[in-house]
Amino acid sequence: IGDSVSVEIVARYGGIWKDKVATQRVNLVGRALARYAKRDSLDWRFGLLDSDAVNAFSAPNGRVFITKGLYKLLANDDELAGVLAHEIAHADLKHAAKMIRDANRSGVFKDVAKSVGNDAVAGSRLADLPMVSQLVEQGAAVLAKGLLVDGYPKESEFEADRTGYELAKTTGFNSDGLRIALTKVEANTGKAKETFNTHPSTKDRLKKLPGGDKKKGK
Repeated sequence: IGDSVSVEIVARYGGIWKDKVATQRVNLVGRALARYAKRDSLDWRFGLLDSDAVNAFSAPNGRVFITKGLYKLLANDDELAGVLAHEIAHADLKHAAKMIRDANRSGVFKDVAKSVGNDAVAGSRLADLPMVSQLVEQGAAVLAKGLLVDGYPKESEFEADRTGYELAKTTGFNSDGLRIALTKVEANTGKAKETFNTHPSTKDRLKKLPGGDKKKGK
């Protein structure tokens, strides 16, 4: 599912931005953070999207993306770490899995999941079941829509902000990196063709970060 959703993200956002220096920087910062993630054993991979939109995404199994537009807004590694730590936190907190579970509760996967369960009980080889492929496809479709159109629920975003804040701090980056990055994003709203349109309002996110909205970005 993670790979399928990643393909969709890359396709919708202009493909991969093949800037060697930027790619190396994102991977160095991202992998440093991932070493201190709760799920540090995931196959963490970090990519830049060739889009002027201002956004970032994460997909299951440690796939993290940041757009060229957002990358260029960030002045230093502390700000970059704040953004990447937020996306890493989504994976750490299993928000994508929760999104799929919630869809399953609403009946999206009911018939397929039931068939898979029955076949599994019968001792079938799951890897060979067409139903498993169908379930994966449906899961990827639901997740792609959730990430790219609807976004995570607000509380999941706020939780990722708080967890990412602590992750950046633990790794040795300035914990205010995300706050400063969000302040820049807020100032940029209206200039870019898309600015965190799948996230809650930047003002609300700033208020809910540790320290509230008392601190100002530089």
